[in-house]
Amino acid sequence: MPPKKNAPGRSSRGAGRVFPSMSPNTVRNSRAPRNRELHRQTPAAPPRTRAQVSGARVARPAAPRERTAVSAAAIFIARAEARAILWQCGEFDLHEAVDVLQAAAETGGLVDEIGQDAVQAIIAEAFGGPCDEEG
Repeated sequence: MPPKKNAPGRSSRGAGRVFPSMSPNTVRNSRAPRNRELHRQTPAAPPRTRAQVSGARVARPAAPRERTAVSAAAIFIARAEARAILWQCGEFDLHEAVDVLQAAAETGGLVDEIGQDAVQAIIAEAFGGPCDEEG
């Protein structure tokens, strides 16, 4: 008599065996701890910083440097040069770039400090003046 074949999807290993000492949903020799003391929650450690996680040494903060005052005119010159570069790249229309600078000079008190002619000279120098046309 030939051996019986199992139904598709079933293995022949352990098919039809019955273990009398075990109920169907229990696991014998489980690795789970049997001591209830092990199930208690331990307090969470405080979160570690990125430097602690990576193992990097954290440098001490540098001694505070003496602050140097930057004049409003120097800041305005830097803003004018930055807007001129953005205008050359096509990010701003010429009138938009210049009008924003003029408004900033007026609201920041720079026009009262150095005068309107000096403000216009700074803007003109940053944007290349009237004779600096390509073509």
